[in-house]
Amino acid sequence: MNVFSYYVITRTIDYSGQLSTEIEKTLILQDDKISSAEKTFPLDTIYDISYKQSINTYKILYLHTNHGVYSFVIKDDPEEWIELIKEKLNNK
Repeated sequence: MNVFSYYVITRTIDYSGQLSTEIEKTLILQDDKISSAEKTFPLDTIYDISYKQSINTYKILYLHTNHGVYSFVIKDDPEEWIELIKEKLNNK
C-alpha cells in the first residue's frame, strides 16, 4: 500500500475578508485500486495519470478514468507515485 496526500481547499468571504481552509486527505494505492476519501477507482478503469505544475504552492494531479477525469490538488512532487501507478497499469 502506497499513500499520497491531496488537499481540499475551501475559500469563504465574510466581513473581515477571505478565509482559506485546507484539509489534507490521502490517496491510497493498493494492488487493484486507488482510493480517495470520496471515491474508489479500480485500476482497470484508469487510463492514465498526469499532473500540471503551477506557479503557486499547489499542483493538480489528474486521474483519467472511463468515467471522466478526476482532479486532486497536491503539494508534493508526484513523479515517483505516477511511475508506480503506471507500472501497475501496464501490468494489469
